[in-house]
Amino acid sequence: MKIIKFNGYGQPEDPAVCTGTIALLIEPEGASIVRIELLAPDEYGPALEHALNEAELAKRATAALSSAFPNGLPQERHWVVSCPSDIAADAVFKTSLS
Repeated sequence: MKIIKFNGYGQPEDPAVCTGTIALLIEPEGASIVRIELLAPDEYGPALEHALNEAELAKRATAALSSAFPNGLPQERHWVVSCPSDIAADAVFKTSLS
């Protein structure tokens, strides 16, 4: 798992991150499974769509995060990190991306 960094316009620093990438959004309340939609730089994205079944995937996501970041991540901000492929494969989203 790695941290996904975005510039001030909401564009990812890693060119492999694109619309449709499934990631974990880490907030003080816990982890959410999200799908990234990149927006135009003047829209200051990205947009994050939450998985419909993220509640049933939460325990697996938390375990994966604990393994990847045993000391946790600083709480002063939200984080977006890559999602393990087995969790991403099980995530269900409302909309399809074309």
